[in-house]
Order: sequence, then structure tokens, then C-alpha cells
Amino acid sequence: MKLFSCKVRLKGNALDEVRKSGVTSAEIKILNVAHDVDDIVEIGNTDRSVDQERERLEGVYGERAVLSVFGAPKAAISDEIEADGGEPAPRKARRTRETVETSDMAAAAFAASAALSAQADALA
Repeated sequence: MKLFSCKVRLKGNALDEVRKSGVTSAEIKILNVAHDVDDIVEIGNTDRSVDQERERLEGVYGERAVLSVFGAPKAAISDEIEADGGEPAPRKARRTRETVETSDMAAAAFAASAALSAQADALA
């Protein structure tokens, strides 16, 4: 599966942007449900299978979120960013050391935020 770096506007707020690195096209689709995702850059590949990615996403965002975006548990998850799905076409990465360090910190902050959101959803 391809890996991307992207900018996530939390709940669409342009003043609350987080850079997230190492996301798949499937994760971008989930993030687009609640947030605006743009500035997508292809940064590499992972050897995760579609089933492994689905399990990872269920662990991060919850089974309900994954089912609402992709449907039945055995439904296919695309590895491509779909132009008609509202996501801009990814561009190739040009990363510097500063970009990597910043995106890693932002990814950690976003993961913590996503985990808290998932816990809040579970309690609701």
C-alpha cells in the first residue's frame, strides 16, 4: 500500500492544522469524514496487506468508523486516492530533515487526539 503525508484541518478549521505522515489512502478517506484533508504527498510504501490496514484503522478509529466508510468487513479498500472523491491528486515528496521531525511530532499529537476522540465516541 502507498503511504502519504497530508495536512489535516481539524473539523475544517484552517487555524487548527496538523501534518500527518505515513497515512494510507484508506486513512485519508476516514479523516475526510470529520476533517478536511489536503496537500497530499506520496512518500513511500508499506508492506501491510489490505486486511492488516483495515485492522489497524479499526484499532485507531474504531470499527464503527471503518464500517461507515468502507462497508462490510470484507469489502475492498482501495490503495489509490480517487480524484472524484474530493481528495486532491498526491504530489511526490520533497522532504527535509525539518519536515520529517515536524511531521513526526504532528503525527504523534494527531494520534493522541484521534485516540481521545475514539474514546469519547465509545463513551457516547
